[in-house]
Amino acid sequence: MNSFKVIPSANNLTCFGYNCEHYVCTWVPGDITIEYVARWRDEQNWNFWHNCRHNTSNACEFYGEIINYRIVAVQPKAYVGTTNSIVEIRLDFDNIIPLPPRNLSIVSTAETLDAEWIDSPGFILNNQLNFILRYRQNDSQYWSSTPEVETHYYEIEGLIPFTLYEVQLRARYHANDGVYGNWTSPVIVKTKEGNPSGLVPVLPKFEYNKNTLRDVLISWMELPLNNRRGILLGYNIQLESVEASQQFQVPANQTSLLIPGLKRNINYTAYISAYNAIGSTEPSIVVIPTSEDIAQSVSLYVYAITLACVTVVFLLSCVCWVKIKKFKSHMEPLPEPHFFKFEIPDNQPTFKPLCETEIFDELKVKKPAGHSESHVLLEQGEESDCKQSNVISTYAIVKEL
Repeated sequence: MNSFKVIPSANNLTCFGYNCEHYVCTWVPGDITIEYVARWRDEQNWNFWHNCRHNTSNACEFYGEIINYRIVAVQPKAYVGTTNSIVEIRLDFDNIIPLPPRNLSIVSTAETLDAEWIDSPGFILNNQLNFILRYRQNDSQYWSSTPEVETHYYEIEGLIPFTLYEVQLRARYHANDGVYGNWTSPVIVKTKEGNPSGLVPVLPKFEYNKNTLRDVLISWMELPLNNRRGILLGYNIQLESVEASQQFQVPANQTSLLIPGLKRNINYTAYISAYNAIGSTEPSIVVIPTSEDIAQSVSLYVYAITLACVTVVFLLSCVCWVKIKKFKSHMEPLPEPHFFKFEIPDNQPTFKPLCETEIFDELKVKKPAGHSESHVLLEQGEESDCKQSNVISTYAIVKEL
């Protein structure tokens, strides 16, 4: 008994036209070791099969206009002329899936992309194709699409300045609703710079006090990358007061500024903005209010310390007075002081100093006669009170002795 091996038919036969005169059919072989071929016939000559002259691997291309439709058949080469393992498909004239459009070019501004292109190959008449664009940021996974257009240009709006975008384009034959061709190769373009957006994030300020003036340090954070919208060149600081206005500029890598010599009794306002080659952000505001003078602060400090010391001394004095008062209330009174008073009795004879004559008489008894000269001098002296002459006479006699 002879065994006969059945060759499987091709799978996924698909036919479409790139344009009205160029069509292609593709398939997947049922057995990769077997060669498959395609044939076709038109309704005008239904009984005549045409062999595909432009065979490629698992594909066949047809050239020439199709009036209404064409039947395409694919089968193993060994079965040609039979009906074994044959697969057929109807190819309508309007079953056209265009090749990608050509010459896609992009011109960018800060927030738009202006795209232009020409038709897919094989289309020479206008209004045969419709187009659609898609775009995304270069580092994003999500696409945005434009509405379908019949023209050969489109402006994509609402983009972010200074950002890389990827753009692709595809076409649809106007008579083949909903069936689009393949996307073009991506075109990568960068939008131009625009005015930076947002506000510069400011940090708390610090003051460095001197005797009569003050130095103020203002700081801020870098402008976020998404708000720069270009190459950040630096920061502008506008200092305003009732007396004058000052302008400062610092490079993009500097995020602080020390402003010296500000008066203490004047309010200042600093306006900080980031800028690039196109423009600058809205300013962030830093208010610098007045501050007290150091001398005044020191005097107030000394006054406060003095007042506190006086208060403490007063309170301690009050406490001591209360303690002493309580102590006195618990002590016995001291006896009155007694002073000795010497009194002479009434019957006691008073002391009477000797007079000169009495002293002299007493001395006469004791002295020899050779001392008459002194005696004579004493006798010639005038009488005086006992209180005074007694002293003189006594002194003279003692000297003589």
